[in-house]
Amino acid sequence: TLSLHDALPISTGETVASTSANGQLGGGININLRVYGSFWINVGGVYRFGGYDTNTSLNNAADTAYVERTRARLLDFPLLVRYADSRFRWSKYSFYELGGAVRYATSVKTTYGESDSSGFICCAPASTTNIKRMVEGVAVGTGLVGKDDFGIKVAPEVRYVRWLGDTFRGGTLTSQRDQLEVVITFGF
Repeated sequence: TLSLHDALPISTGETVASTSANGQLGGGININLRVYGSFWINVGGVYRFGGYDTNTSLNNAADTAYVERTRARLLDFPLLVRYADSRFRWSKYSFYELGGAVRYATSVKTTYGESDSSGFICCAPASTTNIKRMVEGVAVGTGLVGKDDFGIKVAPEVRYVRWLGDTFRGGTLTSQRDQLEVVITFGF
């Protein structure tokens, strides 16, 4: 016979924790093209890396632990309209930008591992994380343009990007959608 107590599932005491592994620095290229008067088009490409680590531990007799590590190369492509007229500016060297961005995740690599009290075991359950390779975003920014005696332009700027989707999304993790960047452009 089966009692009601025997039919209930036994809790494993599962603990799941995820941490992001995003690069704080990136590198790339910006191209500014004057369209008309005070309006410019800013096209760029920025390379950085991102990812996450997920650790799952089960409170069972074998003290089983699963580790999942995912890394990706992230390519961000902003396309902005820059306004640099003397009206509405906070400095005679300032500009404003507004536009969009696309993020493309490439070279996504996920590794899994499992261990228990007897040692390392090779395989773990498949990942339940969804990876979206292309995500769109909206970008705004402001900055300054200066020129030295040699004709080299330096343009520091602050840019905010709101991503409209998640590159990584799973049970305990989601990609951060708000991104604040400090961009320094050198040009001629």
